[in-house]
Amino acid sequence: MRHHRILPALASAGLVSLLGFIPSQAGPGQQRPAFDPLFAGGASCTPARPGRPVLLASLLQARQAPLQQSYPTETRPFRPGQALPAAGDNAPPPLYKDLGKLHMPVTTSSPQAQAYFDQGLRLTFAFNHAEAQRAFRAAARIDPDCAMCHWGEALALGPNINAPMFPDAAAPAHAAAQKALQLSSRARPREQALIRAVAQRYADTAVEDRAHLDKAYADAMAEAARAYPADDTIQVLYAESLMDLAP
Repeated sequence: MRHHRILPALASAGLVSLLGFIPSQAGPGQQRPAFDPLFAGGASCTPARPGRPVLLASLLQARQAPLQQSYPTETRPFRPGQALPAAGDNAPPPLYKDLGKLHMPVTTSSPQAQAYFDQGLRLTFAFNHAEAQRAFRAAARIDPDCAMCHWGEALALGPNINAPMFPDAAAPAHAAAQKALQLSSRARPREQALIRAVAQRYADTAVEDRAHLDKAYADAMAEAARAYPADDTIQVLYAESLMDLAP
């Protein structure tokens, strides 16, 4: 089936891209140190670690100056507990016009909530999870009955191929997933399939070993992928759920 080809394709594309950027630093008989973009010195998504390659840092430094002028919050490290808005702080993030055209129609009566949802999904796929969470929360504030807006926040707070589940994200992720589940009767069937899946991803408290939760989420996403084989977004989310079994 179509979705069975997505994961190998993603893996192959990522491998080719990575090989093209790894510098040849090791001499004959020497083992090249592992290249880990997440922990590269100066990387925007995590604090630097000594002794790691800095190729990504140099690439980011060359591009971040104009980005920081236009998108001042997008380069902040993602700390889920710190990402929660302060009491009374309901200022929405900007609606950017140059993040691509990915659009996933969801059940909402508000075009602005839909726009923020799409922005959240685009930023999630771009691994900017802090900004994705802000966008999904803005969508949910505009339309509190939008089940998928809460689903989006739950998705953004979860683990990904580059980072594990942060303990302080467990409670808000579970709460968002449960809120989406409570509102799911108002959503379309394909939205309900995604909401049921993300509800399997979290426990009400932080757990040290997430293997069973990640497996339950991947199994539920497999059901959604089988039910909607022509939906590219669902297929990609399914592929990511499989990748997250072995980050």
